[in-house]
Amino acid sequence: MNNKHVGYNFEKFLREDRLAKCEATALRRLGKPLSIGDDEDWRASCQAIVRTAQAMLDRKIGVIQGGRMLCAYRFDVKAENDRDFIFFVGLDSETDHLPIGEFERHWSKAALKNKKEVIANYENSIRKQAFQACRNLITKYKA
Repeated sequence: MNNKHVGYNFEKFLREDRLAKCEATALRRLGKPLSIGDDEDWRASCQAIVRTAQAMLDRKIGVIQGGRMLCAYRFDVKAENDRDFIFFVGLDSETDHLPIGEFERHWSKAALKNKKEVIANYENSIRKQAFQACRNLITKYKA
């Protein structure tokens, strides 16, 4: 079978694909994220991950709110299967019924008071694990 198509070098593609997979495997083994080169969006997402995780560690934002923010960035850095992001996906799933941030304004004061207690209890129960995931993400995405 002829692997050359009009204007397309299939063998070159296969070599480059194998090389990319080897590099990706090496980066995964080192616990480093897969880079998209010098892409500005990639760097901006990495910086946002670090800022968000650090804000959580500094208790400037809550565990649930920060976790939800971090969930969104996993797609930007092609890390959908990263265990630290998966932790926050689980956190988001467990708490998607709780009013956090801008959603609080849609709740009555009485209902919100009850939910605030639930939020505080949940965040206290998961804070240690969340902080470890934050430290891991900072290590991976800090420039």
